Amino acid sequence: MEKNKPLIITMRDLIGIVVAVLAGLLIAYFGVFGSLSAVVEAQQRFNVMGSIALVYFAVGAMLGLVFPNYSWKWGILLSAPGALFLGSLLRKEFNSFLLLYLAVIVFFACIGAWDGKLLRNRRRKEQSAKETPKGRSKRQRTRKEPDQSGAEPERKQKQKTQLTTGRSRKARRKKK
Repeated sequence: MEKNKPLIITMRDLIGIVVAVLAGLLIAYFGVFGSLSAVVEAQQRFNVMGSIALVYFAVGAMLGLVFPNYSWKWGILLSAPGALFLGSLLRKEFNSFLLLYLAVIVFFACIGAWDGKLLRNRRRKEQSAKETPKGRSKRQRTRKEPDQSGAEPERKQKQKTQLTTGRSRKARRKKK
């Protein structure tokens, strides 16, 4: 791997970052913040934590499918608002449940985005396998083979005549 490779961020990447952070904010506010309220009983918090983790997984998988360039890093961006919220609560008062909740959120968001990328790559491989005939190498599939008679394809003959005569297509059309 090249270590000095420049970082190029495209408009698509910026849109992905904005989508990931906004989705993370929505899930953090309505999911994480809501699950820690006094309405949810202590016994049900693990069930709620599991459902919020599945939401993070599903949104991460969608981000991985749509924007596969950074795979699991989308999970970091997705889980950042919820993790920051839980981290601020941990600073005020340490609770092992909150620490577990933070780890689960980050883990499931990253695994979801990574799985989404793998699913997209698998689909691309299946599509390319269907399009190309089996038993031939990639180089053979892309290269055009000459006819059985050994004659060159018509396109190459036109290019050769253009090079030898020095006239362009427009000049030949005008002459006809």
